[in-house]
Amino acid sequence: MQASSKWSLLLVRIAAMLLLAMVAAHAEPVSVSDIVVKDGDTIHARGSDFRMIGYDTPETWTRRRRVRPDEQALAVARLVRDTD
Repeated sequence: MQASSKWSLLLVRIAAMLLLAMVAAHAEPVSVSDIVVKDGDTIHARGSDFRMIGYDTPETWTRRRRVRPDEQALAVARLVRDTD
């Protein structure tokens, strides 16, 4: 590889790192009053739904599969119990 192409590649890498550093993620605190629990593993905050990773709770509905009536009843019972 020629010396000029090595320098060009180095400059591209440096530029990419600087760009990534400038576009770093920024997180802001969320007030507890802004969070709504939709079901056991889903919350709603700031206009978006967030699924909690690592939790497997009964579903009230899902696009991925048909929710059986017993699972749906359990999910509703837990949701009612948790909001009391």
